[in-house]
Amino acid sequence: MSATYRVIQWATGSVGREALRAILIHPGLELTGVYVHSRDKRGLDAGALCGEPDVGVVATDKIEEILACDADCVLYAPRHADVEEVCAILRSGKNVMATPFLFHRRSSYNDDREKIEDACREGNSSVHGTGIHPGFLGMVLPVALTGMSRTIDHVRLEERADWSFYDSPRITFDNMRFGYPPEEATIEVNPFARFTADIFGQQVWMLSEVLGADIDEVRTDHELTLAPDSRELRAGQLQAGTVSGQRFCWTGL
Repeated sequence: MSATYRVIQWATGSVGREALRAILIHPGLELTGVYVHSRDKRGLDAGALCGEPDVGVVATDKIEEILACDADCVLYAPRHADVEEVCAILRSGKNVMATPFLFHRRSSYNDDREKIEDACREGNSSVHGTGIHPGFLGMVLPVALTGMSRTIDHVRLEERADWSFYDSPRITFDNMRFGYPPEEATIEVNPFARFTADIFGQQVWMLSEVLGADIDEVRTDHELTLAPDSRELRAGQLQAGTVSGQRFCWTGL
């Protein structure tokens, strides 16, 4: 008889909801807890959070409650990784599958790497970084496609998103700083922009390593554009003269 793994879903945004639904329908997984950031989701059944029938597992926004749950693994899927949160999960003896960071271990979180490794040793646990972008689309898929080429002179990846349809005010305004004055949205002052610069830079390092490109550095360029007039986004109102567009560019040199 195959083993059943007990899983906690941490965060239920766009990625987390899909992961939660997958856990519920997978015959080898048992959901034992759900952690949410929004008070509006607190107390809701896990099934209701992802469009499935109720399953009897209620969401909580209290970290101490979720860490007390019995589980083999936590599927950690917030948009922004909190190293202290991840270390607390690892110290509690739970393995972590993380979608927002640790895509390329050797080039990421150098200052926190020892802290994460200590937490793994203390909890006899492990952590694995994965994801969609970066992760699959920007790392795994391009590497697979290189198998169709005899020679490779240049690799260029592009991702574009129309943020007017994104439904999260927290990520749109608080994190990405759309709707902010430009001086408050730069990499130098916005922690989320620095986080974004790090995680996408990791995919350049990983591709370089796999393809033998032997780069020395990854350069990050960040450009901002301003809204010519006020407009309504799905996440809220965007005022004229505030940040309405951003372009990141990562180059391996």
